[in-house]
Amino acid sequence: MSTIVENTKKKPFMRYNSLVVRQLAAKYEVSENFVRHAIKGTRTSDRAGVIQKDYRKKLSEIEIILNK
Repeated sequence: MSTIVENTKKKPFMRYNSLVVRQLAAKYEVSENFVRHAIKGTRTSDRAGVIQKDYRKKLSEIEIILNK
């Protein structure tokens, strides 16, 4: 008899703007994977915090341009 686990919680799939990720990776001279982890919050260095703020800023700038 097998048991079925109900209400399993999976992490939601996060989509990041790949152009912004590439730009930030080049700007801070880190890998794209590091940028994604920094945005997600799994990296906790000072640089990761700066990358996270910069990503949000760039996304808001893109939204402003698209909503004009």
